[in-house]
Amino acid sequence: DGEPRITMARRGEELRSYFHNGEGWQEFEHHPASVNDGFKPLLYAEDKLYVRARNGHDEAAIYRYDIASKTLLQPALIVAPEFDTDGYFVVGARKMLGFRFNTDAENTVWFDPAMKAIQQQVDEQFPGLVNIVSRGIHSETPYVLVDTHSDVQSHAYLLYNTATRAVELLGSAMPDIDTQRMASMT
Repeated sequence: DGEPRITMARRGEELRSYFHNGEGWQEFEHHPASVNDGFKPLLYAEDKLYVRARNGHDEAAIYRYDIASKTLLQPALIVAPEFDTDGYFVVGARKMLGFRFNTDAENTVWFDPAMKAIQQQVDEQFPGLVNIVSRGIHSETPYVLVDTHSDVQSHAYLLYNTATRAVELLGSAMPDIDTQRMASMT
């Protein structure tokens, strides 16, 4: 509703997390600033808090967090083995659609079935490429924006019609680069 619900503050040598319960700010977590436990509130949506935390592991993952009991809810919602899961939530007008993060490439985990189906459709049409699908928060059209790229192909921006699968090239980041002369990254 456009109202802040979660904030973090540094107080002396501690990092403190606060939740606005409608009446005032209530602290729900704190830890020494010198301790890198990866705890970071990311999103409060649909009456749930989502955080990034290590939870005793080497890599950070995304968890739901119970503010009342001050505990991480198991199991982790998103885990990227051998990577710290850090990114941002993709939200629609009134709900969480997915989570976008980097490993060796940019990834999106879709929670919304319609967006998951669109991602599969785009990936089938453009195999072997990283396809980042975006939609307007209040979009009611069949169109999505696709940023498609790979290690040898620079970013191309497409307008994709999910109903007809028609594609329109909006532009390219570096159209003069010959993909045949590019070397794969390892």
